Amino acid sequence: MAQQPSNDFLPLAVANRWTYNYFATDWDVLEDITWTDSGSSVYTVVSKLSAQDYSIWTFKEVRSLLHHERHNWMPVSDTTYSLVDSSLFSLVEYLSGNHRILTNVSGWNSPFYLNAHLTDSADFLRYYSSQSADTFSICHARYFQNHVVNALTVTYQRGVGLSKVSYRAPGNIGDAPSTNHTLARAVLTSVDNSTLDHSPFSFALEQNYPNPFNPATTIRFGVHANVRVNIKVYDTLGRLVITLLDENVRVGNHALVWRPINQPSGMYLCVARTNGYSKCIKLAFVK
Repeated sequence: MAQQPSNDFLPLAVANRWTYNYFATDWDVLEDITWTDSGSSVYTVVSKLSAQDYSIWTFKEVRSLLHHERHNWMPVSDTTYSLVDSSLFSLVEYLSGNHRILTNVSGWNSPFYLNAHLTDSADFLRYYSSQSADTFSICHARYFQNHVVNALTVTYQRGVGLSKVSYRAPGNIGDAPSTNHTLARAVLTSVDNSTLDHSPFSFALEQNYPNPFNPATTIRFGVHANVRVNIKVYDTLGRLVITLLDENVRVGNHALVWRPINQPSGMYLCVARTNGYSKCIKLAFVK
């Protein structure tokens, strides 16, 4: 096996979870119906199957959406209803080189729609060279009526994973389905961070990075027992802005991503509590 670069741009471990803000739209030309889905989608690694040359990671997807349809034929009508669904899919990690990634996802409404037919599947890698920036994007182009269309744009964030994924099927603007996934938060168990305190009974909360930040920042913490962790963000007046985490976590180092939505620029306080310990860091959000 070739030596593996050190930078993990798609951290994989059982219990890793990514939550995305989700938006999709399409137009049924024959029926003249336009629809949109908006809400959130959550992806959790639930199992791993290891072989000599590859690993198979099973993901669970849970979507909580608001579905809106507009029937444009007379009489015009609008329908809106809530939609909650779940499914399982697999991601195959080939262990040679930089660990090529393929999935069996067939729907374009998933951020893990990393299929071979989207041109050069070898570009979907878990590891990238140490010269790579903290974030970078890959665009997969396809031809439509002799024009190049950026069918898929995937943005990776070092140590976090897919931070933004946009897909538009080849076609005319307005009559081809499109989706956008923007990472809202991530809970990871596979983060390697040597700056965290490794004393036997410690709870470590690292300063967020980047700081100041826009549009998102990563908060890393470590626990040395399976404990319940509560992490909240407050404004400078002490008002709760968001609860980033309130659940049991496994021993190890973890990472959360916070992407403020409709929040003003300024200083915020991130407070983490567990087993009688409490730690606080300051976050500077700049628009």
